[in-house]
Amino acid sequence: MLSIIIFLLSIGMQLAAAVSALLLIRTTGRKLAWILISLAMLLMAGRRLVSFSAFLTAGAKGDPGTSEFIALIISFLMLMGVLRIGEYFQSIHSTETALKEEKSKLEAIIAAIGDGISIQDTNLKVLYQNQIVKNMIGDHIGEYCYAAYERRKHVCERCPVIMSFKDGNVHTEERSSLTDQGTRYVQITASPLKDTTGNIIAGIEVVRDITGRKLAEKQYRDLVNNALVGIYKTNVRGDILYANNALVRMLEFDSPDDMASAGIRARYRDPEVRKVIIEALQKKGSVDNFECELLTKTGKIKHILLSATLDGEILSGMITDITERKLLEAQLIHAQKMEAVGTLTGGIAHDFNNSLTAIIGYGNILKLKMNADDPLRHNVDQILASTERAANLTQSLLVFSRKQQTSLRLINLNETIDRVGKLVKRLLGENIEHTVALTDGELTVMADSSQIEQVLINLATNARDAMPGGGSFMITTKPVELDNEFVRIYGYGKQGSYALITVTDTGAGMDKRTLERIFEPFFTTKDVGKGTGLGLSIVYGIIKQHKGYIDCSSEPGRGSTFKIYLPTVKLKSDINNARAEIPDLLTLTGGAETVLIAEDDAEVRRLIKSLLEDFGYTVIEAEDGDAAVTAFMENRDKIHLLLFDVIMPKKNGQEAYEEIKKVKPDVKCLFTSGYASTVVHEKGVREGDANFISKPVSPPELLRKVREVLNT
Repeated sequence: MLSIIIFLLSIGMQLAAAVSALLLIRTTGRKLAWILISLAMLLMAGRRLVSFSAFLTAGAKGDPGTSEFIALIISFLMLMGVLRIGEYFQSIHSTETALKEEKSKLEAIIAAIGDGISIQDTNLKVLYQNQIVKNMIGDHIGEYCYAAYERRKHVCERCPVIMSFKDGNVHTEERSSLTDQGTRYVQITASPLKDTTGNIIAGIEVVRDITGRKLAEKQYRDLVNNALVGIYKTNVRGDILYANNALVRMLEFDSPDDMASAGIRARYRDPEVRKVIIEALQKKGSVDNFECELLTKTGKIKHILLSATLDGEILSGMITDITERKLLEAQLIHAQKMEAVGTLTGGIAHDFNNSLTAIIGYGNILKLKMNADDPLRHNVDQILASTERAANLTQSLLVFSRKQQTSLRLINLNETIDRVGKLVKRLLGENIEHTVALTDGELTVMADSSQIEQVLINLATNARDAMPGGGSFMITTKPVELDNEFVRIYGYGKQGSYALITVTDTGAGMDKRTLERIFEPFFTTKDVGKGTGLGLSIVYGIIKQHKGYIDCSSEPGRGSTFKIYLPTVKLKSDINNARAEIPDLLTLTGGAETVLIAEDDAEVRRLIKSLLEDFGYTVIEAEDGDAAVTAFMENRDKIHLLLFDVIMPKKNGQEAYEEIKKVKPDVKCLFTSGYASTVVHEKGVREGDANFISKPVSPPELLRKVREVLNT
């Protein structure tokens, strides 16, 4: 019985081993090997069956021999061995599966990174390339990297892989290459790959395509370099780390390196300003639109707005050049000041004119009533002469305020300068050399020749006073074109053709503070009693009234140069034919008509009433525009002429006249005013379109004008 059990166990274990071997085919995949092993085990089981059959035929008698026990042990060992081998291969299979999964994950990660990865051995042979590298430069596994990647026969001079082999650190460099799509830029990062003992066995290169970044950086650099404002970066010590082209040009350096070598500290006109900026940055981290002054390389002053931020020790920001804006602001302030002073002088002139009208009027009436041999007649003549000089002064004030009417005609500027030359020469005296250099041909301008002469005489007078010990005085003319660049640089002017008059002297010159005030009325550097301070202000007013420009440059001890620009007129016709003829004046006579006077100044009103009544006229008075309308309505059939002051309370002269015309359209009117022409224009009265006479007016002038209007 024991023998039967041993036989059956042995055969069963051998069959189990054969089946287990066949099952390992699925796990290991090695089909033929396991079939042969399984077949061998089946044959061994078959042999045991033969032995078992013989044993049964013999009657199943006897004890099992040693060989049967050994066979049983072998069968057991075979089964255990196959089972253990199955476990081993199952473990291997699980490990391989896990490795494949990890490999798939790693490849997915590498693909997601978007960078190329290449592995070279210590001899620089390519061991591995990911798909991105293959797409970039092809499949070169097994080749030397310098030959495959760089088309070289020898190792690259600064190979980052070799450098990482030498020191065990990570090394990075950038390279560029030409492709069909243009220049390609890549960043290569090399690091060593070590085994468990720390020995370097390979090098890994990560290749990143940075073409897009490089192009963006270039666009940014171009944008910064071509910006209209200065962009900079410095450290707190004052070293310039970066300056764009605009800042280099602004501060007149040759290049960014030239500017960097000079540093930023020397650029501040006031060194304390930079300390203030640094302190503000350290407190707040930034400053915005800080206004200060910088010096260019040549020493010019630049007014700037500075904005900056502080990041550690680095300052970066922008600088805006506002030099031209400051110049324009100063010119605007000066123009506004001159306009305000002009308005003031115009008002003063009006008040003077009313007073002078009364003085001149009563003086003439007094003179007319005196005998020719009256010893007091000389005193009256002196009074009238003095008032005439005062009247000229008020006209000068009105010229400065650019509100006095000018008699503009086409003139040849060279002829005018040549004509006044003799007077200027006598004015200068023998110890001052007088030179005139006129351009060839005519310089035709629309101007009042008498006022241009006055300009030259005033400039000559100032030059004479500036050269008590002698010197030289020169007047030159030439045609010039003012363009946008001229206007941009000098801050004044309008594009077009101009006649340039340059007046130069070698006198004492002026400092900057004096130069800023020379065109202000009543400003003078002369001693008391030697000047009114109106000379240059009158010059300024005349040139402005001619739509021209005047500028002065001067330094102490170097004389002065005045440049006058007058718009030219290009006409082929003879200038003399364009000059207007002055009409002959009417004979001084009176009349018997009725005149309605509207004048708010009682003294002037009484004077005119007395004068007109002395010459036979009937006079009706009104103190303002409303009273004038009322008086006319009451005497509409009697009144032949309206004599209205333009500027009056309630209704001005023009408004009263318009209301009266609605009742009597053909009524005649003579306007008068002591205000400047622009003020009169604002009230609707234009001298060319209406009968007008300006104050102060002498009795003969008034009588002639009244008679002229009545006879029209």
